[in-house]
Amino acid sequence: MKKISLILFFIALLSNLAMAQFAYRSAVTTGNWNAITSWERFNGSAWAAATTGQIPSLNDTVYIQTGHLISLTQNESCYTLNLHNTSSSRLNLAGFFLNVNGNLACYSSAVNVFPVTYTASLPSLTTWINTTTAGSAIRLVGNTRAATINSQWGNNPPGWDLVVALNPNQVASFNTGFKASRITVVSGTLQTNGGNDIRPDNSVALNGDIIINSGAKLLVSGSLRRTGTAGAQFDSLVVNGILELAATSLRGLDAVNLVVGNGGKVSMTNSVAYTSVVTNYDYKTGSALEYAGTTAQTTGGEFPSNLVIKKLIVNNSNGLTFTGTRSISDTLQMLAGNITMPVTDSLILGTVTNATLLRTSGNFVGKLNRFISSATSGNILFPVGSNSFYRPVNVNFVASPIAGGNISILHVDSGIGGSSITSFIDGGYTVSRRSNMYWTGSVNNGLTALNLTLTIDANGISGISNATENRIVGSTDNGLTFGAPGGTHASGSGSTATRTAFQVIPVTFRMYMGGNATTNPLPVTLRSFNGLYENGAARLTWETSSEINNKGFFIEKSKDGINFESIGFVVGQGNTQKLSRYDFIDANVFEIAFYRLVQKDFDGTSETSSIIKISREFDNISISPNPFEGLINVIAQGRNTSISIVVYDLQGKEKLSATGSGSMVIDASSLEAGIYFLAIDNGEEKQIKRIIKN
Repeated sequence: MKKISLILFFIALLSNLAMAQFAYRSAVTTGNWNAITSWERFNGSAWAAATTGQIPSLNDTVYIQTGHLISLTQNESCYTLNLHNTSSSRLNLAGFFLNVNGNLACYSSAVNVFPVTYTASLPSLTTWINTTTAGSAIRLVGNTRAATINSQWGNNPPGWDLVVALNPNQVASFNTGFKASRITVVSGTLQTNGGNDIRPDNSVALNGDIIINSGAKLLVSGSLRRTGTAGAQFDSLVVNGILELAATSLRGLDAVNLVVGNGGKVSMTNSVAYTSVVTNYDYKTGSALEYAGTTAQTTGGEFPSNLVIKKLIVNNSNGLTFTGTRSISDTLQMLAGNITMPVTDSLILGTVTNATLLRTSGNFVGKLNRFISSATSGNILFPVGSNSFYRPVNVNFVASPIAGGNISILHVDSGIGGSSITSFIDGGYTVSRRSNMYWTGSVNNGLTALNLTLTIDANGISGISNATENRIVGSTDNGLTFGAPGGTHASGSGSTATRTAFQVIPVTFRMYMGGNATTNPLPVTLRSFNGLYENGAARLTWETSSEINNKGFFIEKSKDGINFESIGFVVGQGNTQKLSRYDFIDANVFEIAFYRLVQKDFDGTSETSSIIKISREFDNISISPNPFEGLINVIAQGRNTSISIVVYDLQGKEKLSATGSGSMVIDASSLEAGIYFLAIDNGEEKQIKRIIKN
C-alpha cells in the first residue's frame, strides 16, 4: 500500500511539473502576446509573473481570462488555447496567424482550479475572436489529435478564420460543433465526429466559406450550413481536395455555390441521403462525385436532376439507387455494387461526346443511355443486369455512324425460365423457345446506317445444351410474336449470343435469348403451385409447362415462413416440352404451415419457388348432401371471412361459381349427373372437395 501511495505521489508531482512548464494565463486587461507583462506562469503550486523569455510558445498551454484582450503583433504559436466562457474574453489576431498544436477549448471555472471545467456553451459574439485585419487566422498545425473535445468548444462564435495546415496524412478531429467565418483545409484531414456540424458564418446571411485545397480532406458527419436551421446557406464551398459527407442521420448541405475543381472529389459515405439547398453547382473538368458507403445509398441533394456530373464513381457493395434521370458527361466508374434506376428513367452517359465507362464490378439495373459520336468505332458496353446476375450487352461498331446520337438499353428480369413460341427458321435453325428475360432499347434518329456486331449475355439461364446455337431473337410487338432481329447469327458461347452485320435503323427493339426443344430448350417453367387441406392432410400440387435437365423438386416446410426444412423429394421429368403435373401429401400437419419448392437441375443448380400458406382452420368445412340432387349446402364453421366457390367438371372446365361467407346454398340443378370438384378459396388457401350428382 505504501509503495502504491508513493507511486501516486510521484505521478501527481510530475503532473504539476508538466503544468508548471507549459501553463500561461493572461495577466492584463489589454496586452500583446509577445510582451512578458501580459502573462503569468504556473510554477507547480501558484501563478507568478512571467520573467525574461517567458512568453507562450509551441508546447505551452494558454488561458485567456475574463475581461482580457490579448493581441498578436506577429505570428505566434501555442499548444492548447483556452478562452474563458464569458462575453468579454477576446483574442485579437490583428492580421497574424496563431499556430495551435493542440486543441481549442473554452473553460468556465477559475483558471487556478485544476482540472479546469470546460463547456461547449459559448456566447454568440463576433468580437470573441477578433480578425479585424485580412489574412489572420487560427491555424491548426502539427500531428493527429482531437482539435476539440466534448464540452470544450461549440458552434460559436463566428467572425474569425480557421486554417487547417497539418503535417501530411495527419487528422484533426472536432468532437463538438464548429463555427468560423471561413474554414480552409490546406493540408491533412479535418473531420467531425458524432454527427457534429461545421458552420461557416460571419453573422451575415449568405456569407461564410469553406475551402479544401488539393491534397487535403474535410470529413463531415453532420451538416454543412451557416446556422443550425435547415436551408441556411453560406456563400461558397470550394472543393479542390476531398469532401467526404458521412452522416448517419438526416443532414443538409446548404450553400449558395458548390464548386468542385479539377482533381476535387465529393465522396458520399453517408447512410442517409443529404437534403441539400445549393443554388449554383459547378463540377469542373477533372472533378468527381463518389458513392462509397457501407450500407445501401440513395442519391440526394448533392446530385440534383438538372446537374451534369463530370465523373461518377460507384464503390458501394450494397448498391446505389437513383431517384430519377441523371447525366454524366465524362466518366462512369463502377468499382463495386449495383446501380438501380427507376424503370421510367435513365442514366445518361455522355452528352455531346462519348463518355468513358470503367467497370470492375456491379450491374446496372435500369435503363442506360449512351451517347455515340460520329467517330465511334470498336466496342460500347452496356453493363446491364439484374440484382443477382450480370447480363451485359456489347455493341461493336464495325463502321462508324454517319452522325452522333444515343442508344439506350434496359434489361428486364422476368426470371431464368423460358416459354414456347411459334417456331421460325433462322439460318437453318428452328427457334421454338425464348427466354422470359429480355433486353429492350432504342436507337435515336441521330444514328443512321449502322453496321454492328451485337452480343448479349443471359447469365444465370439454364437449358443451353449447345452454346454455338445460342440465338438472339427479336420482337417488335412487345413479346407477342418473335423472329430474327436482323443481321447474321454467329456462334455463341456459354450463355452469350451474337449477331453480326446488324443493320440498325432508328427503332425501338426488344430482344430475347432463343432456342428450341432439342438443342437449347431453355429451363424449367413452373406454371402453378397450390396447396390445400384434404382428409386431414396437406396436399401440394404444381405444374410445369416445360422442363430442361430437371432432376426434381425438394419440398420444404416452415412454421414461420422464414426457417424451412426439407420434408420430401419428387423426381422431375428431366427434359420435356409437355405440361407436367405433380402432387405431394404431407400428413404431419401444423395449424398453420408454409411450403415452397426447390427445383434442382442435374448440374446442381437450383431455383426456389414462391411460398404458399395453408391454415388448418380452413379445413373446418362441410358439404352436404353428397351425393346431391340439386342444391349443395356449404358450411364454413367458425369463419366470417368471404369465400369463393367454383365447380369444375372432370375436364377442369368451370361450370358454376358463387361467393359468400359462413353458410351458402348453391343451386347445381342444371348440372348433369356425374363427378365434380368444388374449389373453395378464402383468399389465402384453397381446398378442393369431390362431389357427386345423382
